[in-house]
Amino acid sequence: MKKIGILLIIGLLLIVACTPSENTELKIKPFIGGTQGIVPTFDQLRTEVNDGGNDPFDVVVKLKNNGETKVEREKVTVKLKGVQPQQFGKSEDQLSLHPEEGLEAMRTLESGDIIDSQPVFVEFKELNHITQIQGNVVSLPLVAEVCYLYETKAVTKMCVRENLLTPAENGICALEEVKPVQNSGGTVHVQNVKQSVQGKDKLRIYFDLVHVGDGSLYEKNSDCEGDRKQNKVYVKVDSGVPGLRCTGLNDLSGTSAGGTVTLYENKKAISCTQTLEDLGDYEKPIDITIDYDYSNTVKGEIKVKHVEG
Repeated sequence: MKKIGILLIIGLLLIVACTPSENTELKIKPFIGGTQGIVPTFDQLRTEVNDGGNDPFDVVVKLKNNGETKVEREKVTVKLKGVQPQQFGKSEDQLSLHPEEGLEAMRTLESGDIIDSQPVFVEFKELNHITQIQGNVVSLPLVAEVCYLYETKAVTKMCVRENLLTPAENGICALEEVKPVQNSGGTVHVQNVKQSVQGKDKLRIYFDLVHVGDGSLYEKNSDCEGDRKQNKVYVKVDSGVPGLRCTGLNDLSGTSAGGTVTLYENKKAISCTQTLEDLGDYEKPIDITIDYDYSNTVKGEIKVKHVEG
């Protein structure tokens, strides 16, 4: 019996010892993650209206920020497409609106609990099919297209050793391996981070920028317009250490390198070299930010019915 009691006590101590480690890991997770930004949906869309200009109706678009970047109202534009504006008593400008308020991001508390973002609504008021149609009914597509400025933040690690060429075994980190990376919720992610040694005082860091969303990607501040602006992002890499150089990223400032790059087939490989003056045994976080415009759409249908008289 004494042996059983001792074993139970040891088991309880092991459970207690493990618990703080698991909680700590949860608390220090930097991002919620996810592959979405702002998602549009129609809110209680009226699908049948009458012709002749005597049946006004509203179209309400619900915007939900499912990522981790706050977006100011002037950086979000919703356009109604699929119908001719004049046919519904509107000008083209009246079918392009900003929301009345910005969109808060999803966020996580220190406890690990997630605070969801609140939706914002854009209202296109008093559309009215002013002319009469031929026949009894005509079906028209209705598309709400949202364009917004967004950002993804990513964090990975760089391993530095006192001797890069012949490091001691069983060190604090590995010089040549695939490195972990975590991304904030957004539609472009950093993936496949790798590190290798390039000389006695130089490391090479590789990673991929990957389009993981289901919408269309554009260069930042392009308003989601122009074929030449498609599939472009501005990426900035900051190692916190002077001597960083990245292929194609020519905006150099202290410990960072940035520039606009084009993704082909939803991917772009980035290669950086880090020259080190301060060698030692340590790990150093690397911060990567990706800025871009993004466009998502929601599709619906309106049936216009003919009313005699």
